[in-house]
Amino acid sequence: THLLIIDEASVLSYNALRVIDVLLRQIMNSPRPFDGKVLLLGIDFRHTALVIPRGFNAAVIESSIKQSPLWHFVTKLSLTENMRITGQDDFNKWLLAVGNGTLSNNEGLEENLIEIPQNMVSTNNIIREVLGKELLLDNDEAVERVSSTIILTPKNKDYLHINTDIMSLLPGEATICRNVDTIVEVEFLNSLTLSGMPPHILTLKRHSIVMLLRTLNLMTGLLNRIRILVLSIKDLFIHGKILSGSKKGGLYSAHQPASQ
Repeated sequence: THLLIIDEASVLSYNALRVIDVLLRQIMNSPRPFDGKVLLLGIDFRHTALVIPRGFNAAVIESSIKQSPLWHFVTKLSLTENMRITGQDDFNKWLLAVGNGTLSNNEGLEENLIEIPQNMVSTNNIIREVLGKELLLDNDEAVERVSSTIILTPKNKDYLHINTDIMSLLPGEATICRNVDTIVEVEFLNSLTLSGMPPHILTLKRHSIVMLLRTLNLMTGLLNRIRILVLSIKDLFIHGKILSGSKKGGLYSAHQPASQ
């Protein structure tokens, strides 16, 4: 291995960088930093900063990888164009202003508050605003057209509420899938909704879109975080179509919920 890639490295502490360096030197028995390997750090310090439990701003700055003695080995290469929002110049400028702390405040808000432009605020139902009428059309092609659209929420309770609303809009009868808990009391486990995990009761309908939370089969493209369109559910046997990844367009079948 000659290249190591760490994305979102702004959340990495200088101690973590030191551990990587020491580990590579010990494994390869080399005096060179990182054994001379190229370490590619994807960083934008305007993004989420390193989290220090109960720490103030000074503690965050002191723990940043920019404070590492290894930082002087870094060669900075800048990416100048946000490919995700190509053609959206106003939105791009607004994002940069937020990140640079130069956003004008026309409403006299506190320094730690951000004014969201009116053209970015939905005054209608957020589901219909984002997904449109495609969600209500009972055909595979219409649902696939919105399969890459995502509503992000800050908390689990918010996404559970939105998912329930979306499921109620889908035509057809719902199938209820329950998880199986052992060792720990069922009542306690069912009361938890952990980040990155589905609720213990999963409601599915035809044209639901689900996400795999673990890799099932590398050869067939059933990898962690891919999205699957549910085509039919019969006796808890689920048939679906892969919407992302290297096997996009392939068919999927399972005898248990795809997100378990």
